[in-house]
Amino acid sequence: MKKSLLIFASALAVTSLSAQDAVSPAIVTNACSVKVSANGVYVVAQDQGGMPIIYNTVDKLKTEYPNYYPGIGTCVSNNGIVVGQTATNLQGAIMQNGKASVPTTLRNYVNSALESITPDGSRSCGYITNPNMGPMNVPIYCDMTATGGLKKLNQLPYPEKDFLGDIPQFITAVRISDDGKTIIGQVMDATGFFCYPIIYQEDEAGNWNYSLPSQENFNPDHLQLPKWPEEPDLFYPVITDYMTPENKANWEADMEKYESSNGLFPDPWKNVLKYMDQDEYDSYQEALKIYNQELAEYNKKVDEYWEQYNKVTAGSQFALNVMALNPQGTLAAMSQQLPAESDSGVTDMASGYVLHLYDLTDNSVKIINSKYKTVIPIQILSDGTVISYNPGNYVDYVLLPGADEYITFEEYIQSTHPTWLSWMQKELKGTVYEETDKGYESTEALVAGIICFSADGSVMAGGLRSEFYSYVFGNGAAGVEGIAAEAQDGRIVVYNLNGVKLLDTKNVEELNGLAKGLYIINGKKVIIK
Repeated sequence: MKKSLLIFASALAVTSLSAQDAVSPAIVTNACSVKVSANGVYVVAQDQGGMPIIYNTVDKLKTEYPNYYPGIGTCVSNNGIVVGQTATNLQGAIMQNGKASVPTTLRNYVNSALESITPDGSRSCGYITNPNMGPMNVPIYCDMTATGGLKKLNQLPYPEKDFLGDIPQFITAVRISDDGKTIIGQVMDATGFFCYPIIYQEDEAGNWNYSLPSQENFNPDHLQLPKWPEEPDLFYPVITDYMTPENKANWEADMEKYESSNGLFPDPWKNVLKYMDQDEYDSYQEALKIYNQELAEYNKKVDEYWEQYNKVTAGSQFALNVMALNPQGTLAAMSQQLPAESDSGVTDMASGYVLHLYDLTDNSVKIINSKYKTVIPIQILSDGTVISYNPGNYVDYVLLPGADEYITFEEYIQSTHPTWLSWMQKELKGTVYEETDKGYESTEALVAGIICFSADGSVMAGGLRSEFYSYVFGNGAAGVEGIAAEAQDGRIVVYNLNGVKLLDTKNVEELNGLAKGLYIINGKKVIIK
């Protein structure tokens, strides 16, 4: 075990579960997990058609929303509001208590989506079809009502040009922080081949600004991208244009006989001079030669353009729609693709990924060039732990705060939730091939699928697309009434999710002074509403 893990495990010894009997998860059939609400009460999963199934970890009930899709970010609030879009006409939608609808404002746009929502349900983000000239889709955030309605739609600022000076194809807003003041997304360049991070932040005055944290890393040699070659007016020479009307009629009649005879009638192309004299034939051949020369010159310019384009855009491609943001809005993660070798044009395959961790408090970037070459981020927990997975084999890895290398998911669960491990080892363990810096290696690993946690890591859901079921460990938050009953003969000790003690009292009434949110009270998760 790595030193960083040993330190992490010892730090957890005070607060993590002691050795207990092994536990089994709840199983949600016909559903692959997508997200867990910050308080751990709601799990958003998708059926095989991509439609959302909401599982309540407290009352164990499922709610389905046919004909809708969940958002691809943190799409569920602590009170069960789910944002997404319709499956039919792809318009932003809100789902809650078994009912779904498209807000009136979003009906004005041909294409829209709501991708994420804050835990308290007060703000969401997504995109709309651009009402003006420019990118196809532009980023938005929406202030919402206490009952899950859309109060106001606001357009976020965005760059009018991509990093090569052209109009971006589209710009997204995918994940939002708990306070709704930080949003991350991506800019897709004009060609539709390369996307890169954009981060939106609201200042104290309520003004929004954006930053492009990796743009300075693009095109480090400041190469000039040539103009796309102007396409010449090429006309493919048609042989019948060089024949007399009579010979043209004979050619077309014989060609029709040839095509309908399954090759039994002689092919006119094998005896062209039957239909034209030598001068006519030579004129046709000269026109064909000129056409081929002009086409070859144009294709050469296109090849030169893409060759230079690949040099200019080296390092700019990030995994599309794959990103993570911690609840505090201070740490973001995206994976840059390492392009595979190709003999032609723009490559759309990745030979691996390099994780970019953006510290938004000081605008610094930490790059994790892991020995595991195909790992992308799923989620960042409150303590800065980055949960990641391999999209090729659904094996998961964890980057601990301050670490420079991933540990396996099995190592992480062993340290944080050992009571979950025996079930996972029995049900999820398998032999997989993992690409490392030494090539493909066979290894035994937990094939845990796409996993997601509550903000504090106490509730976890995983989804296996191959067998199509989800498993859920942990229960949702306790109620304040239960804590108050326990506190009648003792003290009430309250911590926030960052481990800061907020209260140590015997007076239950002091709980009323806490702001709405999730707390650790006497060792249990509690929602203050």
